[in-house]
Amino acid sequence: MRGLRVLIAEDSWLIAKAVQGLLEDVGIVIEGVAAGVIDAETLACERAPELAVVDLKLRDGMAFGLIDRLHDLGIRVVVISGFSTFSAPITKAAAVLQKPFGGDELVAALCDALSRRR
Repeated sequence: MRGLRVLIAEDSWLIAKAVQGLLEDVGIVIEGVAAGVIDAETLACERAPELAVVDLKLRDGMAFGLIDRLHDLGIRVVVISGFSTFSAPITKAAAVLQKPFGGDELVAALCDALSRRR
């Protein structure tokens, strides 16, 4: 996973920094951190990450549309969420991770997302 380019979309500064630190510790390159849907989509188009870690509820709304757009751009998505159930199916996510989670669980979810065929 060393050198993998990842975008983080998370509106909690503490969680975003924790995720960023965990990923950087295993050699992942963070292409950007966004707190909202619009900023995340802009970063994805500008930086073309290979994978995105996306919280389902962001500062400017729910991320269902963002997940679909990232998938359509060829970016695999790992959804992280504090919700135990979802109002709509998340069919275009490569993996879903329930908060709270540990570093090993996050890395495993990224590995799972990378191993899935499109």
